[in-house]
Amino acid sequence: MIRVRDLTFAYEGAGTPVLRGVSLDVASGELVLLIGPAGCGKSTLLLCLNGLIPHRIPGQYRGRVVVAGRDVATSDVAHMAERVGLVFQDPEAQFVMLYVEDEVAFGLENLRYPREVMWQRVRRSLDQVGLSHKLGARLDRLSGGEKQKVALASVLAMEPNVLALDAPTANLDPRSAAEFWELVRQLKAGGQHTFVVVEQRVDALLDVADRLVLLGRDGRVVADGPPVQVAAKLGVAGLAELGVWVPHVWELAEATGVSGGSTPLTLGEVSRRLAERLNGCAPVAVPAPPAPAPGPPLLRVQGLSFRYPDGTLALRDVTLEVAEGDFCAVVGQNGAGKTTLARCLTGLLPVPPGTVFLEGQDLAGLALREIVGRVGYVFQNPEHQFVADTVFDELAYGLRARGADEATVRARVRELLERFGLRERAAAHPFELSRSEKRLLSVAAMLIVEPRVLILDEPTLGLDRPTAQALMEHLRALNRAGTTVVLITHDMALVAEHARTAVVMADGRVRFHGPVRDLFARPDVLEAAALTPPPAVALSWQVQERRPDFPVLLSVAEWRALASQLACR
Repeated sequence: MIRVRDLTFAYEGAGTPVLRGVSLDVASGELVLLIGPAGCGKSTLLLCLNGLIPHRIPGQYRGRVVVAGRDVATSDVAHMAERVGLVFQDPEAQFVMLYVEDEVAFGLENLRYPREVMWQRVRRSLDQVGLSHKLGARLDRLSGGEKQKVALASVLAMEPNVLALDAPTANLDPRSAAEFWELVRQLKAGGQHTFVVVEQRVDALLDVADRLVLLGRDGRVVADGPPVQVAAKLGVAGLAELGVWVPHVWELAEATGVSGGSTPLTLGEVSRRLAERLNGCAPVAVPAPPAPAPGPPLLRVQGLSFRYPDGTLALRDVTLEVAEGDFCAVVGQNGAGKTTLARCLTGLLPVPPGTVFLEGQDLAGLALREIVGRVGYVFQNPEHQFVADTVFDELAYGLRARGADEATVRARVRELLERFGLRERAAAHPFELSRSEKRLLSVAAMLIVEPRVLILDEPTLGLDRPTAQALMEHLRALNRAGTTVVLITHDMALVAEHARTAVVMADGRVRFHGPVRDLFARPDVLEAAALTPPPAVALSWQVQERRPDFPVLLSVAEWRALASQLACR
């Protein structure tokens, strides 16, 4: 179905190719997982499959790509669109219409399908992604996850031979992501589609993936083969060294000492092997670290409700407190009200008097200038907050707006450029940065004014392993120094590993607020909020079915520590 030979591509104006001599074949019906560190060319390779490269995106193109018998370099993009359906990493980058159904129908209209066929496909594809109730809705009123689902539906409506998916679940909550991957499994079982999937977290598809193709930092193919073979060749340490997210199931298998023989591909397989190892072990106890004494409330919300102009009630009688010095995670399904709550806390949305308090002061009575100096907000999409023409000026903007002298501005900017690894990009336009660099810049731009509270909306979205780990280390260091951190995320592993407390939202209401360890001891709360536990916790639950005395472990590190202390016959 797909044949790539000696493909090399460099974007216009770039001195270094992003892809170098890539060759691979994908058979009809195969599912190939394409992984690699940020900037290695994964998304670029997908653009080469449907003809946007070289026909619409200029650059130096060498080699040959053939899809479904058509040479991409000599085929019109319109014809390739019937063969390759591409979902971008950022759904807004591919939207061209205003309403949901018009967006899904757009490709079919351009190919002049009969109206009755179009509507059948529009309804079917929206139903497949769980958005049939959004017919008639405006795209700009949808949550980030809902927008991604519309992008997916618009591709499914075209019924292409090849589905090229660029991080398709990046904006989805855990339940929605699991549902989407189940749909992919069903489509693969039908045998009508060939899949090339770029994804950071590949656990959900490891057991159905035919191949794992790993691109190195220089844009070359480092490994290509069945997942078990790639795991045997590189190992957990080798994959981590290459900057990719190691599948949780492989990390847990290694941490628990059950990775011998064939590499496990599912959590259930790890659980079965671990049960055999635990047979005959003494009861296990893992003392939980003492919870730090909470500080005084820094943010207090009392009976807050919020309704958008279109009538959508996004928050319903929300009451909670965020203590000074806390590291708090806010989780929930797409549309649960997480981002709306964050924007209310930062003054970006108006709140009624007496509902939100910052250090005891009513937020409704504070000017926006007073709020932003104390509460920093990092948007889910970094581009939405950029205001300057260079990275240096973007960092300097907040201090200059507050009247800081230029010597102070330059010293602080240089400090943050160095800390976040952006010194070489100081003169670049923020929109020219890589996705990882944009995310780091957006965080640094908020930190430069030293807010008391830093609220981040999906800060690790789209980042490779080294960049995400570096960012979280920055946040932990800030938190240790006294900054209160509020993290909005769908990454439950991130919550388990880094947060002290968690807020669970559903239907605009707070359903849980307490220590993270308490949350993951409450499967009923997660189920009610349509959340799924991270793999480390899920493995604990599976072991508890056989060993009720077994503790709930939150991370790979906790599993590794326990495995080293097991006293077994």
